[in-house]
Amino acid sequence: ARLVSKVYAVDFVGHVSDIATSDGVTIDETPPKPNPSFEDGDNDFVDISNISAANICGYTKPYHWNSSDQDCICVLGSSKSIAMDGYKEGSTEIQRYTSVGLNTFAYNYNIILAHTSTVHITVVSINGAELSAVATSEALYIDLTPPDIEFVYDGIGYDIDSQTTDEIIANWRVEDLESGLSYCEWAIGFSEFGNEVQAFVRISSELSSASKVFDHSLLSSKTVYVTLRCHNKAGLHSKKSSDGVTISDRPPSIQNAQIQILDQPITEYKSKSNFHGNTSTVRLKWMGFEDKSGLDSFLVEFENQEKTVSLSKTVLYDHDGVMYCSLTGFELHDGQYVARVSAINNAFLSSQPASTNISVSTKNPKVSVEN
Repeated sequence: ARLVSKVYAVDFVGHVSDIATSDGVTIDETPPKPNPSFEDGDNDFVDISNISAANICGYTKPYHWNSSDQDCICVLGSSKSIAMDGYKEGSTEIQRYTSVGLNTFAYNYNIILAHTSTVHITVVSINGAELSAVATSEALYIDLTPPDIEFVYDGIGYDIDSQTTDEIIANWRVEDLESGLSYCEWAIGFSEFGNEVQAFVRISSELSSASKVFDHSLLSSKTVYVTLRCHNKAGLHSKKSSDGVTISDRPPSIQNAQIQILDQPITEYKSKSNFHGNTSTVRLKWMGFEDKSGLDSFLVEFENQEKTVSLSKTVLYDHDGVMYCSLTGFELHDGQYVARVSAINNAFLSSQPASTNISVSTKNPKVSVEN
């Protein structure tokens, strides 16, 4: 309802003036009716069930509330399931009531929020008749920690260090126990956290592996790294890289390989090079095998020309430049023998064998004396 006042004047001789009418005053007995939903700057609904840190108002744009009249007051309250004093909606432990004028948004960077706590935002709208209404948001869960990426492995299972194919495959394990995962991204580069081969591509948070085939000329003889970057629903992210996988279809090189038969003397005298007098044991030494993808093992073979004696043994690479191997249990006879060593790389490609020949002699020399 609207009330107006009318006034006129009468002088001492009875003359009456014109009537003056006031602008009136509106009688308002209805408080404001704020919309408790929260909207962004484009009037689109925003899910704010999770927030990340002290900035209650959000990510790139501040959150807004709908208010019907002239003035608004904002308050932040908190509740914790473990709190002894029982925080609840409408409380002011985090921030007291603060006027924001006619704004439909507010923010506060100078507060400290507890991890895994729950925050409530309360808005009080006041109209020109000093009547007010209160609206409280749904609980906002505070998550201050990024996702936990346990590992990123090259390959489809356990981590591999080399491969012959041009398909890059990675698998991982990641979780976020507080606000949950929103999405992940993966990239490929020539160094940890690099993306020269592939920029970050968004993938579903439900995936635990990804793969892509590239041109052979791009990856050949190079080591590539897969980087995973995951975001949680609170807007925080973490990233982790694999330890790299080398792409190579070439076997190890034997260009600088050397094999030596170590002397196993049966007397106090040493044997000459490539001659052997011990009929039960042969000890080998080798070095110089090279491979960009890394060496995995060696295949050692020992046999005679007739192949009546033949023995092979696999020796794991121990990341030392010089390798040794003892072959025992022989009953060698006089004759020619050959020792071969082949290198096997991490992609399980075998090199050509490097070899050396030895002569086994068991006969004692004879000395004749002439007068």
